[in-house]
Amino acid sequence: MDEGRRTARVLRIEGGGLLVALDDGREGVVPWEEAALPEVNFAYALELVGQEVAVVPLGEGRWSRLRALDPLPLAAGDVRPGVVRHVEDRRLWVEVDGHLLDVPPKEAAWGYVPGTLRDLFSPGERVDVRVLRAEPPRVSVRQAILDPFGGRDKNVFAPGEEVFGYVTDVDFGTGELLVVFAPRVLGYVAVPDPPESGSSLVARVVAFREPTPLWDTVFTGEFVRWVRRREKRA
Repeated sequence: MDEGRRTARVLRIEGGGLLVALDDGREGVVPWEEAALPEVNFAYALELVGQEVAVVPLGEGRWSRLRALDPLPLAAGDVRPGVVRHVEDRRLWVEVDGHLLDVPPKEAAWGYVPGTLRDLFSPGERVDVRVLRAEPPRVSVRQAILDPFGGRDKNVFAPGEEVFGYVTDVDFGTGELLVVFAPRVLGYVAVPDPPESGSSLVARVVAFREPTPLWDTVFTGEFVRWVRRREKRA
């Protein structure tokens, strides 16, 4: 690790890079070539605004995020903590020990995703990743989570069966979560403290309800456990 490593908060994008505020109150600039971005990508850089990053001094008010990075020793099978840094509809990047890693689309989430990855992840959100390959690095968010299907290929919708789905909304009349378990399959699940949309859970099928024009299968479910609970954002 370079000497003089500091923590800085990204304030905004400048023409030549990122304007940051150091933990001692000083301001500085991280040039694009020192920003440790996969590319000079305005959308990605914008999502860094407000987040904390590690930097080391270059001199004359210039700082480097790239040179603050520690080596990244990885071993296949390791589970490592990370921070979501950039999300697109079908792409996800997670920072692990300062290094930005591209999560393959099929390794971002379990099962049927109602919407896009933007509905499941936000920049700055903490996630765990499982290392699939050390060099070049390949990681999975999905495989860092216990298999919610219990080893089956897909959900089985029958009374008493445990099924996996994503929270999409709350029924404000009843307080139940609206959970999508498969295309055109909706469940109503009661929990004491509703989470952020995009959370995922396992529920037990209790009783079926009348289908609707949008949903071929509708049922009441009993909450079993969270797979990935997202806390409400302020």
